[in-house]
Amino acid sequence: SPARVSKVEVVDLGARSARVTVPDYQLSLAIGKEGQNARLAARLTGWRIDIRPDTETDEERENADRERAERARERSERR
Repeated sequence: SPARVSKVEVVDLGARSARVTVPDYQLSLAIGKEGQNARLAARLTGWRIDIRPDTETDEERENADRERAERARERSERR
């Protein structure tokens, strides 16, 4: 059965990037063996999906957002 999702947030609409928050006990199921479930979800939706546990702090989340936004800008500048 699929993993339970607590929340879905759009991180960057232009870059089609989203953050999915799952309960800690569902994290390994959501990611799948060697990331297979996460890759499949990204392929099916056409979005970059970042799967995070519920226990991640706000500061960790903000730092990760900044890093992803910077990488997205760098990729778009190369095109």
